[in-house]
Formats: sequence, C-alpha cells, structure tokens
Amino acid sequence: MPLLEKAASRNGEARVVSMSSIARAGKPLDTKYFGKNGGNLGGDGNWLQNAVLSGGQWARYQQTKLATFVFSFALDEKLRAKGSKVKSVLAHPGVASTNLQVTTDKVGAIPLASLVVGLGMSGEDGTVSLLQAMSEKQVQSGDFYGPPGKGFKGMSVKLTPEASLNTAEQRKLLWTSSEEAVGDFHV
Repeated sequence: MPLLEKAASRNGEARVVSMSSIARAGKPLDTKYFGKNGGNLGGDGNWLQNAVLSGGQWARYQQTKLATFVFSFALDEKLRAKGSKVKSVLAHPGVASTNLQVTTDKVGAIPLASLVVGLGMSGEDGTVSLLQAMSEKQVQSGDFYGPPGKGFKGMSVKLTPEASLNTAEQRKLLWTSSEEAVGDFHV
C-alpha cells in the first residue's frame, strides 16, 4: 500500500484493478469457503451437477469470483474514506474463448464445455474490460467494466454493480475474514 500511495502521489493516481466474472452471481459469500479445511473443498459433485454449474467446484468458483467483486468495492470504500488517490477498479471479461473451457471439458467437469465458447467472444476481445479499467483516463475508483446486458459478450461498458451482491455486510464480512487470515491491512 505504501508503494501504491507513493505512485499516486507522483502520478496523480494509482490503480488496483481486480478481475471478476459473470460467475459471481449466485449465493452470498459463505465463510465455509474462507479458511483452511484440510483439503476438503466441498466435493466436486457429479457430472450432472457440474453441467448445470451447481457442483462443488462451481460453488467454489462462484465464491472466488464474488469475493473478488466484493473485495474491489470494500477496498474502494476504504480508499475513499482515507481520501486516497489510489483507485480500486473492477472488470469482468464476459464469456471469452480461453483455455478455461478447454480445461473444463478435458477434466470432465462439464461435458462439452468447449461448446460454451460459441456463446462468447475471442480471448482478445475478453481483455477489453480489463484494459479499459487499467488505462482509460476517466476511470474512477469504484468503477466496474464488462460486456453489457447478461454480460456474455459485447463491447465493454461501465456497469452498475448488483446491489444484492455488494452489500455493506458482505464487504465487512470479507474484509474482516481476510484480515483474520493474513493480518491487518491498513489502507
């Protein structure tokens, strides 16, 4: 954080850009996914559960993408309260044709997952929201970028974060749990 503040002081701003996913939607954060549990990550579910994105590995994936989403806004809140010139910005790529689908298909988590690629866009186009969050001059702390509508594909735009996923309670839960895991983080 001191190096980010130093960069912001020298350059007028610095950015922490986080990458979430459309997979963030679903159940609220659950602390059972926050701590060590001896390698028991909740089971992988059977192929049918995974085909409808409800198996254990998909629950964990959703929780990680939601945690990234919530973290970005919790950090923004703390930076604003401090009057910092460091910005916390969030992006999601939509559905992009990457090795995620190929790997998911290969390990049998979702049969024929590589067909999902046809619903989305190229991996290169999937990077646009991240590039926008990192480099556009008008970006403000707390901004969120990704494809419009359901978020599968399209030119990246500034989005309104889902209020149901970005609650004060979720931000506090994540921040407190994170500090319990790694120690105090002074913004």
